[in-house]
Amino acid sequence: MKVSEIDGYENFTLMLVKFTQPEFMDSIANGQLFMNNIDYFVELENKTKVKGQGDKFDGANVIRHTKFKLIDSETKEVVLEGISPEVIQRDYAISKIPVYCMTAFKGNDFAVVDETSDSYIAKLDISEDVKELMLSTFGSKAVIINPFCFIKSVQKHFDDKQIDFYAQLVEYSDFNLNLEERMLNYQNRNITSIFTKDLFFEHQREFRIALYNTAIEEPLVINLSTFEDSLVSCTDTLSLFNDFEIEIPK
Repeated sequence: MKVSEIDGYENFTLMLVKFTQPEFMDSIANGQLFMNNIDYFVELENKTKVKGQGDKFDGANVIRHTKFKLIDSETKEVVLEGISPEVIQRDYAISKIPVYCMTAFKGNDFAVVDETSDSYIAKLDISEDVKELMLSTFGSKAVIINPFCFIKSVQKHFDDKQIDFYAQLVEYSDFNLNLEERMLNYQNRNITSIFTKDLFFEHQREFRIALYNTAIEEPLVINLSTFEDSLVSCTDTLSLFNDFEIEIPK
């Protein structure tokens, strides 16, 4: 049985994970957020040439397969027509926004493996293809964080510092379709443009924090003043997929 089949857990985020390298694990576990601007993730794919390590469409408006006609202004004759190549629109204000990315595992990612009178015991239950994608593009270490306490800590920190932020799950959209809502959100500089990515990245299950009224050129380091170490576990990424268990109250 999937945890999402349990009443009250249908669409529940049970666990946030920051995948990282060994040398960064302790700082993350102590509440440090290392934030890059959106341009960083665009350039990361351009640099590595690996789709999934970065995203060249991040924060952009992608327009594909658009019919066009080139008309002579004097004769009004059609000189050229066809299908346009891919167009990527970028906004400087969006590209410099700092973001922090994590992975959110929800109830449908877990299977119940045991239970007591008070709780269910569950393990990650995702496809082997998704595991392989994560193992090949994510870090070898996993910092596991209680989502509710983490968001409370983030909220308090940025409210105390009077920094505007927005945090939510990323929505995945088929960029082969020029959807009107997505286009208008971008043109109107709607914050949701920062939280919309191509379906290719759906396996990442991304949860994102964005400081939408802040612009940076260099990485920004945030130390959460109310972060609670007791709500964090650290393990190898492979162990997370194969061995890690969580207890869910009934």
